[in-house]
Amino acid sequence: MRLDLLDTDLEYANPFGIPKLRNILLVLVLAYVLLLIWPLMIKYGNGVITSSPVRLPWLLESGLVDATEAEVRLILWYEEDDIPPVVIQELEREKWEWTLSEKVTGADRRAATVSAERLVTREEEPAISQWYQEFAPKVRKSGGYLYLDERVPGVVDIAAYLAEVDAKPKQWVWLDQGSSIAAYRKDRSPSIQAGSDLINLQVMTRSGSEEGKSVLALPALLEEF
Repeated sequence: MRLDLLDTDLEYANPFGIPKLRNILLVLVLAYVLLLIWPLMIKYGNGVITSSPVRLPWLLESGLVDATEAEVRLILWYEEDDIPPVVIQELEREKWEWTLSEKVTGADRRAATVSAERLVTREEEPAISQWYQEFAPKVRKSGGYLYLDERVPGVVDIAAYLAEVDAKPKQWVWLDQGSSIAAYRKDRSPSIQAGSDLINLQVMTRSGSEEGKSVLALPALLEEF
């Protein structure tokens, strides 16, 4: 049998509407490509980028510091001096010693703040991080803000940390003995407007002491470091 005739039969003979061989291969290739990109189509469909549910690793968990303990501070802020009961109930369930206070914010307006701090070990950190990421959006929806900072001894490589947690730098400041970078990461953590930028985390380092110190703040640093 002549090979050129066989090729002609495969390419053009189609008496019963059966797809050509090369069309079958093309359909199989397209189906394989669609299977590969389907998760991306779901995530980025209609031009909307969905928030990643992945929890943000904090400094101890990142492995970029030698410390095994961190000082964690929480500040809950309500501008209308009225903390919803559901938020109070959530705070009471956590093992923190909360302190309630009032602040005058100007024009005789008052704000209610609840603050707490404690030492956290590397083993405890993931659970507290998960709690913050779930609780902070609830606080924001109820009209409040939940600020958190984690302070550790040692100087963190900020660029390495932001790369590890997939956060995009937005603002940076070089200090005499350290630096500060504010960034944005796509997750469920509430963000704030800083000038023209949207940020939801800030990392600062200082190297003035013998070992230096670093802080991770969410969504931004509220108290002096």
